[in-house]
Amino acid sequence: MENKLLMLGRVVFTLSFIIGTTLFVLFFNNEESGQIIQIGFIFVISALIVNSVLFIVILIFALKNHEYRERLFITAGIMLINIPIVTIYLYALFTTFLGF
Repeated sequence: MENKLLMLGRVVFTLSFIIGTTLFVLFFNNEESGQIIQIGFIFVISALIVNSVLFIVILIFALKNHEYRERLFITAGIMLINIPIVTIYLYALFTTFLGF
């Protein structure tokens, strides 16, 4: 089970990063940016829920399983990398297009 969580955590991180970055780039290169914002908002909420649940599950397994603890904590840490990335994207979005 732990190996599946390790793989799933890395896949979810990668997909979240790729999809989020793609939406970010599309927003800046698309005249119909209102639609991209709606899709992006739905994606961000969905990704937040999925990533949070998986992060908590990984932490629980890390606390229970000494053999995989370090690798599970590393995977959880990798998942946290998306937080500053999303923050930078939101900052760029708000400052560039919404005037905040």
